[in-house]
Amino acid sequence: MPDNKIWWLLFIFMLANIGYSAANIFYDAFLTDVTTDIRMNRVSSAGYGFGYLGGVIPFVIFYLLRGLMTPTTGVMFAFMLASVWWLLWTIPMWRTVNQVNFLPTPQQPFTEAIQRIITTIKNIAKYPDIAWFLLAYFFYIDGVNTIFTEATMFGAAVGIKMTTLLTVLLAVQIIAFPSSIIYGRLANYFGTRKVLVGGIAIYIGITIYALFIHHAIEFFVLAILVGTSQGGIQALSRSYFGKLVPKDQASEFFGFYNIFGKFSAILGPLLFGTVAQMTGQVQLAAGSLIVLFGVGLAVFIFTPTRAD
Repeated sequence: MPDNKIWWLLFIFMLANIGYSAANIFYDAFLTDVTTDIRMNRVSSAGYGFGYLGGVIPFVIFYLLRGLMTPTTGVMFAFMLASVWWLLWTIPMWRTVNQVNFLPTPQQPFTEAIQRIITTIKNIAKYPDIAWFLLAYFFYIDGVNTIFTEATMFGAAVGIKMTTLLTVLLAVQIIAFPSSIIYGRLANYFGTRKVLVGGIAIYIGITIYALFIHHAIEFFVLAILVGTSQGGIQALSRSYFGKLVPKDQASEFFGFYNIFGKFSAILGPLLFGTVAQMTGQVQLAAGSLIVLFGVGLAVFIFTPTRAD
């Protein structure tokens, strides 16, 4: 590929990533508009569950048809399929979802938005439960994201072929669908905090188990364990935060929520990569992530709350 096309590709990818990240802020914030605090766990969990299911369907379509195309055509088809899929399932939201909690439209949107963010940061002491939860979330969600993003590297290191890895990742998506919904039901019964603590504890167990993985079958077990809790932790973190934030400022606060989630993606891969480089063992690299879950769990346990 010519150098100029590579730069165009990076530029387009950057724009797409900005759009995706920005859309997620408002998508998450809509949780406060489409449901009540009482039903927030179930709605958030269902959203994540069906989101994982929705990710499986186009993947399966591509997987079944890729053998009929050249590699280049297959890549083009994958991008076109993804764009059509996004557009198709955005239409119901456009037609049926209405914003309930919002602030009056400002005369100078950009300037006033910056001023509101600065004011919120200055007044963060008014929201100690939100501040402490975001700190806990920063650490434990970093561990969650790192395990998922480094899964292919870990699998390849223990001798799993790329085609098999794709199948494993597909299985994780499928398992995450019902598991996310189950997490929502459990949260309504036991309380969001307790179930979140349980989910983080499962991930601590996953990092310990990763220390002893040397064969493909053991990696499959690890993938199943991740699938049982990945969506549940994400869903309950969102609903827990949604119960804490002022409803008319949901978009603003979910902006902070998403920023913490994105910035946390730096620390985990750095820790994983450093340990893997120093020791030459991905098992120890995965095991080192227990630090992130341990810190996140400790902060979360001592976080004051109004959510439950």
